[in-house]
Amino acid sequence: MRVSSAPTLVARGRAGPDRRLRLLAGHGAAPLALTVASIGYLVPCPPAPTIVHSVFARACNVRWRDGLLTLVAPGASHGPAVMRLAREAPSDLRTLLEAGERLQATPAGWRSARAAIDWAHAAVWRPAAPDRPPGPASLAANLQRARILLAQRAHAAAGVMEAEGAPAVAALEQACRVLDAEAAERSVHRLVGWGEGLTPAGDDVLTGMLAAFDAPLFAAPARRRFRDALAAACVARVSRTTAIAAHQLRLAAGGHHGEAVLRVRDALLGADDPRVVDAALERALAIGATSGAATVAGVVAGLRAWHAAPNGAGRESA
Repeated sequence: MRVSSAPTLVARGRAGPDRRLRLLAGHGAAPLALTVASIGYLVPCPPAPTIVHSVFARACNVRWRDGLLTLVAPGASHGPAVMRLAREAPSDLRTLLEAGERLQATPAGWRSARAAIDWAHAAVWRPAAPDRPPGPASLAANLQRARILLAQRAHAAAGVMEAEGAPAVAALEQACRVLDAEAAERSVHRLVGWGEGLTPAGDDVLTGMLAAFDAPLFAAPARRRFRDALAAACVARVSRTTAIAAHQLRLAAGGHHGEAVLRVRDALLGADDPRVVDAALERALAIGATSGAATVAGVVAGLRAWHAAPNGAGRESA
């Protein structure tokens, strides 16, 4: 689909683009046009009025039903509720949007005092179909590569999941391996809202594990029932965590996952080339200070539990 371009703000004198935006906003300038290059398949069309929830340099969350939509900088990962800006976007979204600000709906998107967000010509992102899974030897090698990278990451910047959270993750992995829903729910109760970050690490682990369980090869009825029970346990406890993490857990529980986590899952399952695996892992691990590592840890734990269990344990077909 065609993507229109947004006007570029030219800096003059010593005022850089972001400072220039602030100066213009203070003098009644027309809103700056922001072109959205792609939208996730859950982004509503036509747009509805909404409120800005939170703003960071490269991301802005806005309220949507009981969750959020996220406007992100160019180059960020796609997602089901993500709107990725075109290359002409400013370097800091905080110069244009602020928490609590109301966004009016227009035929093209949203409008605020300082920004006109247009996604009328944006391409719709949908996750690609995963590749065919490799043999057990390739999967084992891929999971080992992931564990090595996670260990290196933990050595450089250990978070709660590499310390006191590790036993809880191990207990959840074992419960998933034997499809023990009660034991899994106890682990979920401990993990939701546990850890550092805007999305606490425990929530990231659960998001990654649900993504692993949603791989097409895990379609046996008993496993689907277990997966749905695990998802329900997560949703039942979202009041224990942050609004952003609760949004991500609801999406994952509904089977909706972002590009980065799906690439990791599908690379671990379907890549015979170590370079493909490493590229997917590195991209995911770069997300946030700890969120990427915790999410990858969840994916690895989920795949180990259901596909790489010793002697095929827990791989029933009923």
